[in-house]
Amino acid sequence: TPIKKVDEKFQSLQALHKRMDEDEDILFLAEYVMRDDADVAVEGVINVTLPLPAIFAAHVHAALMGAVQQPSAYGDRLDPERGREIEQFINYYLSDADRRLEARDEPTLRPFLTEQFNIRGRGAARLTSTIDRGRLIPNILPVDTRHLAYETDEDGLAWVAYRTFRNANQIRAEYPDFRGGGVASVPMPGEQPLLQVTDYWDRKENWVFVANEQARDKVAHQYETPPFVIKTVPMGSMLKSKKAAGRQGESIFFLVRPLIAEFNRLASIEQTINMTSIL
Repeated sequence: TPIKKVDEKFQSLQALHKRMDEDEDILFLAEYVMRDDADVAVEGVINVTLPLPAIFAAHVHAALMGAVQQPSAYGDRLDPERGREIEQFINYYLSDADRRLEARDEPTLRPFLTEQFNIRGRGAARLTSTIDRGRLIPNILPVDTRHLAYETDEDGLAWVAYRTFRNANQIRAEYPDFRGGGVASVPMPGEQPLLQVTDYWDRKENWVFVANEQARDKVAHQYETPPFVIKTVPMGSMLKSKKAAGRQGESIFFLVRPLIAEFNRLASIEQTINMTSIL
């Protein structure tokens, strides 16, 4: 089964994932704690976590969301009227896809991908649209690229694997014949354990693994390519060295990332001095 090469690929992405996790902490304003050279928390300090990165991110998100999305179809031999029909089809297609996502209580495409491009430095979606009784069903799943691995060759995507975590009830509902599965994370008291689910696609087949065990028989598909669209932002490093591996497809924080902790340090020092002068 392909699960071994998927695990190896995820291992090779550790530098990139470390950077993504750091950016996520910055976005969510992870609590700042001043530490000394030995990485021990300094006592007697009033630690301050400034909201600047979250405010910055919110402004960038809002600016991109405010832009007008305009599909454009053109070509040397494309009739203008036919081009307008294609553009209208794209608008209808994306609107219907958003409606289906909302029905499942999932974020719609544009806000989800905006955050992905800004914070992860890349965006992706799985497209498995079908035709049911003459009606096109636009089944688009936006995926978090922090949990995505893939390989390419001269023909494009060779395989793609997307990993999520679900509880046992969700697993049983979707894969009723699955009987295995180890616990992939330690649950909190009263919570169900979460199991790692790997959705693997190559050019011919789709496999599903739960905790690295095959959840159902592999299924052949008709797409002739893994049905994913994956794009990386052209920001950051384009070098091919190991050091640059985690800096390709950068986030909006890449120019200020080292300064954020220093801003929090200065604010903490100032607040501590102010309180000391009062006491």
